Amino acid sequence: MKEGTLKEYAKLFRLPSSLGISIIGVIGALSVKDANLDFLTLIILLLMGAIGNIFGYVLNDYMDAKIDKRSKKFSDRPLVKGTVSKNAAMVIILSCLIAIFIIPSIYFRDILLMLILLISVILGIFYNTFCKKIVCAELFLSGAMASFCLFGAVAVSNNIRSLHELGGITWVVVTIMFLYVFIMDVFEGNFKDVENDRKAGAITLPVYLGVSTAKKMHVPICYKALFIFFKIIIIIFIFIPFIFFNLTFWNWQILILIALAFGMIWSMIKMLNERLFDEERIACLGRRHGILSYFVFPFMLIRFIGIEWTIFLIFYPVIWPLLLNYILYGKSLTPAAYIK
Repeated sequence: MKEGTLKEYAKLFRLPSSLGISIIGVIGALSVKDANLDFLTLIILLLMGAIGNIFGYVLNDYMDAKIDKRSKKFSDRPLVKGTVSKNAAMVIILSCLIAIFIIPSIYFRDILLMLILLISVILGIFYNTFCKKIVCAELFLSGAMASFCLFGAVAVSNNIRSLHELGGITWVVVTIMFLYVFIMDVFEGNFKDVENDRKAGAITLPVYLGVSTAKKMHVPICYKALFIFFKIIIIIFIFIPFIFFNLTFWNWQILILIALAFGMIWSMIKMLNERLFDEERIACLGRRHGILSYFVFPFMLIRFIGIEWTIFLIFYPVIWPLLLNYILYGKSLTPAAYIK
């Protein structure tokens, strides 16, 4: 394939994931009571989310290019096989960085929003710089995503002067987003790449805690306990709005949330207790866990935001990956080489 084709750039951008994950700012916006989320603001938040994700993915590939070249699994990545040059990647990174600040400065014109956005971008840069060099660098990515979720909330809050003015439901959603991204980054990303990271001298959390997938799966008790603990915290936060913030609900809604909670715990335990390492199976279990975890947001907020927005939150992140993965890779699921 010739250098610079649209398909190669779309792969570099991780376009299926970039468009799907762009929903994060909208989730934050919908967590605000009486939010003024009009169509234009919706488009702006989705556009900023997509540009921010493209910035992060391309920067990640740029920073990890040398490590990725040592693995056959990543041989299809554009920067590894040379179908997109590192110079072109740097131009994309700088262009996205400029765009992510210009768009809100024109449309929102709010100092607090710009500060939140700056924090999100800085945390994203820290993650891509240190993700293979220090333990728990995944927290930087979690902070970046949670900050953008907070950005969406502030964007529709009618120029609030302080974050203290945001409601408790918003802070619950932002906290769940933080923990959700942390678990998914370690599980669907670093967990399955642990042997490649260990050979490259990377210091990710699975490497540090002694996870091994070389022949038989070996997952230390401390690693299992850590993630079950985080998952239990998420489940507790799911029900906090109903107990402490008087969020109204339907009985069947609570039953769905309980089912999702059990599903998340089951899928996590299932993956952690696999005896043999099968990358495709691990990736499948990770996706299943991620989907169950994500559905917490629309079903927790369904009566708060209404059926229409709930349907949007359920289907928007699903449509893009299914459609674009098929166009780019010939299958509906993202190849393992592009999950990171």
